[in-house]
Amino acid sequence: MIGVMWAAAVLGAACAALWGWGRVASRLCGVRPVSWPVSWPVTVAVGMAVLLVFGGVANLLGVAGAPALHAAWGAGLFLALHGVRSRAPVRLRADLWALLPAALVLAFLAATHLPPSAYNPHDDIEKYFAHPVRMLQTGTVFGSPLSALGTETLGGMAWLSAILVEHLPIGWYGAVDGVFGVFLCLALGAVGLPAHRRNLAGAWLAQAAILLVPPQITNAAPFYLGVAGLMALTMLAAESGEAPWTARRAMLPGLLCAALVALKPTFLLPAALHVAGTAVWLAARRGHRREGIVAAVATAGWAALFAAPWALLHAPHYLAPWIDEAPRAFRGAGLALLSFAPMQLGGSPGTFLLLAAAIAASALAIGWTADPGRRAALSGAVAASSGAFLVMVVLLAPLGNGPETHIRYAIPYLIAGWAAVLSLMPPVGGRAGLRAAGMAAALPAVALMAVLAPAFTARVRQVADAGSWLAYLGPDTYGKHIAYTRAALGDGERERIRRAQAVVPEGAGVVAWVGSAVHLDFRRNRVYEAEPAGIASPWARWPDAEYVLWQYDGTAVRGRLDYEEWMRQEGRNERRIGERAFAFVHDLERRARRGAILYDDGQVIVFRRR
Repeated sequence: MIGVMWAAAVLGAACAALWGWGRVASRLCGVRPVSWPVSWPVTVAVGMAVLLVFGGVANLLGVAGAPALHAAWGAGLFLALHGVRSRAPVRLRADLWALLPAALVLAFLAATHLPPSAYNPHDDIEKYFAHPVRMLQTGTVFGSPLSALGTETLGGMAWLSAILVEHLPIGWYGAVDGVFGVFLCLALGAVGLPAHRRNLAGAWLAQAAILLVPPQITNAAPFYLGVAGLMALTMLAAESGEAPWTARRAMLPGLLCAALVALKPTFLLPAALHVAGTAVWLAARRGHRREGIVAAVATAGWAALFAAPWALLHAPHYLAPWIDEAPRAFRGAGLALLSFAPMQLGGSPGTFLLLAAAIAASALAIGWTADPGRRAALSGAVAASSGAFLVMVVLLAPLGNGPETHIRYAIPYLIAGWAAVLSLMPPVGGRAGLRAAGMAAALPAVALMAVLAPAFTARVRQVADAGSWLAYLGPDTYGKHIAYTRAALGDGERERIRRAQAVVPEGAGVVAWVGSAVHLDFRRNRVYEAEPAGIASPWARWPDAEYVLWQYDGTAVRGRLDYEEWMRQEGRNERRIGERAFAFVHDLERRARRGAILYDDGQVIVFRRR
C-alpha cells in the first residue's frame, strides 16, 4: 500500500508539471483551456510535447544535464500551481466511474511493475539505457556515429526518463512508458473528451481496447507514450467543430506530431496520416478547401519547427557521407496477412487485420449520426490507425525489418485508433439514431475483445509474476531474464566495465561495444558506443578514436552464428544490420590482432589501434 501511494504521488506530480506546460501552450495557441479535470489528460499530453521541445533545444545547446532537467520540471509544477490558483471556481468533479479501470490498473502496476524486473539484454541494457546516462553526464545525447541515435530514436525518450535516472537506479527506466504511459492512455480513453462528448460505456470500452490488444513489447522504447500522443491528436480534432481551424490553433497538433517523432521516428507515419485525414474532412464538410489546407499546412509547419532542434542535433550524422552499399534483392515476405497462426510475440496477422477493419467499421457507424467535430476526429483516427497499419505492413515491411516486425511497429497505431474511436461513441441510451450507431460500434468491439481476453489474462499473470511487459518471456524464462537484468545492472558488471575503461587514458577517444553501455563513464572519455542498429546506419564510420573497448564474450553477447542467422531475416534492413554487425566483428578481430592489447579479462578487451 505504501508503494502504491508513493507511486500515485510521483505520478500526480509528473501529471501536474506536464499539465502546467500544456495549459500555457493551450492559451498561447488561442484555444480555450479545457476544463480541469475533465480533459486534463489532453493537456498533460500537450505538456509532454512542450517538454520534449525544450529537451531538443537543451540537447542541441549541450546543456541537457540535471540543472536544465530540474528547471523544466520545476517550472511545470509552478505553472500548474499558478493555473489552479488563477481559476475560480475550479471544478474538481472527475468522473470517478470512468476512471475506475485506470485507477485499478495503476494500483496493479505500482505493486508489480515498479521497478520492472526484466529488460531486453540487447535493445535496453546494451543500447537505450546509455542514452539518458550520456545526456546527464555530457549535456547531450549526441555522440557516436555507431549508435542508433538519429535513426531508431532521436532522444526524446532519454529526455523524459532522465528525471527518474537522475534520482533512482537505472532499472526504473521502463516505468516511464510501462506505468506513466499506460495510465495516460487509460486516462485519455476515460476522460479525454469534454463532458458533453463522452459517455461511460465508450470510456470503459476504450480502456478495455488499450489493455486487451497484444502490445508485443520487446524493449523499453516508447510504446504507450506514442499511443497517448496519437489519441490526444484525435481528441483535439474532435473539437474542430467548436471553432474554425486557424494557423494558430494548429500549433497544438503540431506540437504533438513533433513529440511523436522525437519519441520514435516510426510515429511519423500515423501522425502525418492523421493530419491528412482530418484536413480532408475539414475541407469536405465546409464545402471549400481553405480550412483543410490551413489545417494541413499549418500543422505540418509547426511540427517541423518544433521537431527541428532534434533534427539539427543529429544533422552532423545526416549530412555525413553515406556508405550504404547497394541493397540486396528482396526475397519476399514470409507472413500472410490473412493467416490466423499465432505469432511468436502474441496475436496473429489476421487478428490485427480484423482490428484494422473493425476500427474503420466502428468509425463509419459512429460518423453516420455524428456532429462535424466527431467526424473530423474519426477521419483522422482511421487514417492514423487502419491506413497507417496497411502502409507500414504492406508497403514498408519489405524495405524495412520484415512483416512481423512491422506489425509490431504498427500495433500502437491500432490501439490508439481503436481506443479513440470507441471513446467517441455516442451514448447507447440516446435517441434512436444515436442508439443504433452506438450499438453498431460497440457490438463488434465487444466480440473482438472476447477473442483477445484469454491472451490478456496471460499477460496479467506475466506482469504479476515477472514484473515485465516483455512479450517474448515465458514462465520458463522469467528467472533467467530477471537474473541477467539484476547482474547486468549491478555493481559487479559496473566494476568490470570501469576497470577496463580505466586502462584508456583520461580524455582519449574510445569505441566501446559492451553489453552494459550504461556503466561507461562518458565524462572521463570521449565514448563512441557501438551496437548493431547503429553500425548499420548509413552514416556509420570509424570515429577519430585511438582505443577500442570490446566485450567479445558473456551471457548476452552475440556470436558469429547469431549474426549469420540475422542475415537470413525477412526485410532488407534486418539483413543489412546482420551483415554490417558480422563484418564489424571481423574488423574488430583484425584490428585487435594488429593493435596493442592493453587489457583482457576473458570477456572484455581493450586495445590501441594502429
